[in-house]
Amino acid sequence: MSTEHIPDELLETILKYALAIPSATFEAWREPFTFAASPLSNAPDILAVSKRWNSIGTPLVWDAVILRNPPNTKSFAEALQKPQTKQLRLGSRLRRLRIESGYSHFVKILSNTPGVSDLFLGLNLCNEDTVSQLAKTMKKINPSRLYLDGIALPDWTNLKTLIVGPDVMVLPLLLRPLSMAPALEYVSLSGTTATANIDGDVLLHIASNPRVKVVQIREITRFVNIPALRARIDGVEKKLYIGEGKNMVHILDFPAGDVIRPDPGPLPELPDKIWERILGYATHVSGHNYLQMDADLFRCASWPPINVTRRNILVVCKRFYRLGLGYMYAVPHFAEQSVERSVDAFINKVQSSGELASLVRVLYAPMLSAPRRISAPLTNLVHAPKEFEVFPQLVNQLPDGTQSALEWMEQSLASEAITTSILSKTPKLRTAILHGGVPGYEGGDPVRDALPCLETLHLSDPGPGLLDVFGTMELPSLRNFVFTRADGHTPELLRFLGAHGQKLLSLSIPAALSIPQLLDLCPNITELGIIDTIPPAKVPTIEKCKPHRAIARIAFPNISVDSWTQRGLDAKWYDFIQYLSERAKMQLPSLTEVRVRDIRWPIIEQEYRGALCSCVAYFLHEAGLALSDSSGVRWTRFKPIPLGVKAHRLLLQREALGI
Repeated sequence: MSTEHIPDELLETILKYALAIPSATFEAWREPFTFAASPLSNAPDILAVSKRWNSIGTPLVWDAVILRNPPNTKSFAEALQKPQTKQLRLGSRLRRLRIESGYSHFVKILSNTPGVSDLFLGLNLCNEDTVSQLAKTMKKINPSRLYLDGIALPDWTNLKTLIVGPDVMVLPLLLRPLSMAPALEYVSLSGTTATANIDGDVLLHIASNPRVKVVQIREITRFVNIPALRARIDGVEKKLYIGEGKNMVHILDFPAGDVIRPDPGPLPELPDKIWERILGYATHVSGHNYLQMDADLFRCASWPPINVTRRNILVVCKRFYRLGLGYMYAVPHFAEQSVERSVDAFINKVQSSGELASLVRVLYAPMLSAPRRISAPLTNLVHAPKEFEVFPQLVNQLPDGTQSALEWMEQSLASEAITTSILSKTPKLRTAILHGGVPGYEGGDPVRDALPCLETLHLSDPGPGLLDVFGTMELPSLRNFVFTRADGHTPELLRFLGAHGQKLLSLSIPAALSIPQLLDLCPNITELGIIDTIPPAKVPTIEKCKPHRAIARIAFPNISVDSWTQRGLDAKWYDFIQYLSERAKMQLPSLTEVRVRDIRWPIIEQEYRGALCSCVAYFLHEAGLALSDSSGVRWTRFKPIPLGVKAHRLLLQREALGI
């Protein structure tokens, strides 16, 4: 369809969506993946569609610019010097400028962009960078909003808003300009920045500026002392706000840290249900029924003052004790410094009291040196990690007619006997990660409708016959299956996939597993996981299957790609990628992505040039595939060509010439 009949106003609106840099992208703080995973602009291709598109779209392109590496900065500086650019006064159109590297060329840019109002400065200096005459040149612009990611503040008379990145330290050199900036009204700091005082009180210097109206601390860290901030009498307390958005409150309106009063008076008359919800948050459980623990939450919860506060809340009165005890034991918080002793004391308590055992819903203690076995009747346990051995004795202790609340478990079974009747007592189970285990005696017909909610099944080194236990069940919700054995169990595995393969969306296996019809039994999987710890030379199961048109991703959950080259590992990656491009892609025509557990992202071009992950991403890109990490962030930078790629090509040329 031709766009020639579309009015200019409408075409401008359309092109704005395609060409303009969104505010969220321009203002986003740098993450480890920002440099390598930020997609390159396709503005040149769009502007080249026609002269009309070029004339309407050019002003939109010049509204905002992001420069992430020295070549980009150099090219932009040279573009500003071109006669055509000067004739059209394009540099004067620039309103938002973000630079992360290439400061040697920044001086030329500032000299030709006097209208910049929003400036983002990220300090990613490289070896070729120089900041000579930078301070002098910065006086030629006068922005109203500055995003600061690690650099000094010049004398700008129009600067009204200063937003400082999460990990920036305010150096002494910056304190005096902050206290004297003539137009500065709003300063936003992270909790780390606000409390990291290096030879000077950051908050005091900012608040001493008579023009500053608001000093914001965006989040509370363990170093942000609320009572001390409320008690200040030097003027900081008048301008200081805590939080973000609707949750931002003045420091004097913020709840006091010390709520102990000699005579607190009677508690408000509220129903138990409301007090229960309040106590759920106050005891750091948050979720009324169940809270999924993870490493970040564990580190926060294991901070000693949190447990002290939880205990103090319960001793306020008998009513708080009655209503809050369930939260204390629902998600027990174990102090990281004494986790062994804390866990042992907790186990002794719940094993001596069936009432306390029934309150436990989540167990989480990844710092334990060895697993702990719990024989207490944890009838309401929802989350059971491998550090606590509770299965199958947990369900064996249940009274007849009752069911377990388990939703997630990773358990080492060794030679424990598992039957469908045992599993039928965990109807809410969604994820089961089992190490070992053998089938037990059923004593009757299998319970086919056991585990109706099971979505993920992970069997690590199961004993002979255990697969058949799961194969006899219906498992209507099963979508993900992981199997770690590369030898034996072939008939069992085929029977299991024959029963459940149609439901699966993800299948993970060892690369060495060689069963021709394996993938044919799973026609709907979109992800094939390879559980090896190094890239395999080949995957026989892929070679021997019929073309599989649903698999779009190969995942390596146990492989991370570092930024440094490891001896021999680059060759293994190259061989695997060659295998994918020459043979595997014929069998997997929909394959678009290779996903690894983690990527050590290069944050500047110097790291990018010599990083192993850059080579892996580049070779995959040549093969028509994308590299991504476990969160789905894709690598999008492929220029300049990494040094490892050049070295590998040179090696291939020498081998071809017999040198």
